[in-house]
Amino acid sequence: MPTFVYFHKTKETDRVRGATPEGIYKSLQALSKLAPNAVRSNAGESGAGSSSSGTSSGVPEDIKQILTKTKLESLNDVLHFGEAEVLNIKSSDPSKDLRELLDISPKASPVSVQSDADSQILIYLPLQNKAKVHSIYIKSTLPSDSDDSEEVQTPSTIKVWANLPSTISFDDATDGGIKPLFHSAVPEPDANGWREIPLRYVHFQNVTSLQIFLDGDDEDAATIVNKILIVGSKGENREQGKIEKIE
Repeated sequence: MPTFVYFHKTKETDRVRGATPEGIYKSLQALSKLAPNAVRSNAGESGAGSSSSGTSSGVPEDIKQILTKTKLESLNDVLHFGEAEVLNIKSSDPSKDLRELLDISPKASPVSVQSDADSQILIYLPLQNKAKVHSIYIKSTLPSDSDDSEEVQTPSTIKVWANLPSTISFDDATDGGIKPLFHSAVPEPDANGWREIPLRYVHFQNVTSLQIFLDGDDEDAATIVNKILIVGSKGENREQGKIEKIE
């Protein structure tokens, strides 16, 4: 006999055995009254073309336009920052700058991440979900000050790997030690400043981590990045517990 157990803030509020659809609905209505401000999730519609809360709400208008156009989701909110890493940037707190680089909330702080010793940046991004990654969008704007702009550059090359257990070395990234799944020039920005890099979707299914390598044309100039958006379908959570039958 099927059993439905209802919880609110980890405490059981109701338990119904062999309920009818009407009974289930009634119990759900009672549960929803305990959290009137809760936001409905459309996770079950991942990649199905919904533009509601599961895909584009709570983000700036330019990002909302991207998600609506692609009918996909932002994967930035399923990144596992506890194991994420960024290498070769000018920063006293690289972890903080990496979070801000991938923060796409409307109240996100402006950030300008620059490479340090040379023109190269390596970013390792584990995901909480087994996701399908469709595209990477990059914002990179040169400083308005003419003196500063001569010392920095926008990225011209991107390489992407998937499902690596940890970050690779710059030698592996540049000398072909580990062949990337994707290698391309970085295009010019659109009207909103986003540079769209469509990946080979068939190569980026069930992705649990991304490794991104960025480089500029001048090895002596710093490469600058202001924001990164990763777009795809979130898929299932890798840390979901097993559903056990209640006797």
